[in-house]
Amino acid sequence: MSKSRTGWRLAPVVLKAMSVRQTRRGDPHPLRLFRAVVTGSTDLSVSNLGPGFIEEALGRGFGPMLAHVGRGVDGGPFADRIRSADLTARVLTADKLTTIEEVLEAAQAVGCRVALLKGAATALRYYPAPHLRTMGDVDLLVDNDAREALAERLRGRGFRQCFVPAAALTHMKHHDVPFWYPQSGVWIDLHTGLHPPTSLSASLARFSPAVLASRFSPIAVGNQTAYAMCHELQLVYTSARWSEAFDSQRGVYPILDAALLLQKHGQALDWDQVKAMVCGSWAVTALRVLLSLLDACRLARVPGDVLRWLAARDRHANRISIGLLHRLVTRYMMGSPPAGAVMSEGTVPLIWSALLQPARPYGNILRIPYYVAFPPGAVDRYSPGRAARRIRTVVRRALRTAS
Repeated sequence: MSKSRTGWRLAPVVLKAMSVRQTRRGDPHPLRLFRAVVTGSTDLSVSNLGPGFIEEALGRGFGPMLAHVGRGVDGGPFADRIRSADLTARVLTADKLTTIEEVLEAAQAVGCRVALLKGAATALRYYPAPHLRTMGDVDLLVDNDAREALAERLRGRGFRQCFVPAAALTHMKHHDVPFWYPQSGVWIDLHTGLHPPTSLSASLARFSPAVLASRFSPIAVGNQTAYAMCHELQLVYTSARWSEAFDSQRGVYPILDAALLLQKHGQALDWDQVKAMVCGSWAVTALRVLLSLLDACRLARVPGDVLRWLAARDRHANRISIGLLHRLVTRYMMGSPPAGAVMSEGTVPLIWSALLQPARPYGNILRIPYYVAFPPGAVDRYSPGRAARRIRTVVRRALRTAS
């Protein structure tokens, strides 16, 4: 029997062991909402989504999306809250864009080129309206040589930098100490690199700002001009940053970012350029996970030959691990919170991390129980007392689940 067939026979066993059941209950409600946003539909019946999902959607920042694509919002029990969420998002987004303009004006005065990263870039380029893409801190990429001059200029304009312990500075080598603008309450991160030092893509010369400088193009922000990645680089960057850590709260936004990018520019995308960026690196795995997810969830059309190319060159994931990763997304990022003897808010990110290590696929699958028992990064990772507490917690969850 071939390895691929053996893998498919093992898949249900692994899924059952992780309490990731394969069901036919239909798509999670966020998928229906996201598909409506991606396709531009305005005929999604809000009442059919159910009060439980609407409550959750409002809590997770999806209110503006409901207002944008929902039918039957007016007059419904959640009408006022949905309209309030939409109006609040518009105000907050306007504040962020105004603050970015302030930074761009200061950057122009010192001759510093500024590029938009993450939500600031995708909100302006791919979403039907910028406020539909909630943003936390504003991430900006600046030239390292001009960073200090820009920082001094920002301080002169009223931006403030918070105190950061010296121990934390070692993890912030790719961006400066964050700035806070009191007039808008917006936080700004000035990055000098695309990836943090701990990233699996940080050491790749192909992702250095100097190499990628030609793959940025101008973008208007109010009366100022910034830069943004070309669509091919944006797709690769989004998939890499998203895959590095499981974020149950905000991880859905990069998925929607990529889906809207492909919806708007997929036919004109230079896939050969995309392949050249990721070939021979862990980025192949990251891109495959995200693109295959978009294709499986019917959020975007991905050329079959691209998916086959990625699968043939992916050294770190196979069909079993890809299926597990997709299930973690649809159940624990888009669906209900983790529940079960093993699955919890703490273990899901560990399983995600184990499956996406730069190692052989079956080795990554076998690494799951080790990561769950001894979480990487924990101070007392191998403490017998800690192990005993984890075992006791799992047993208690198992008993509650059984009862």
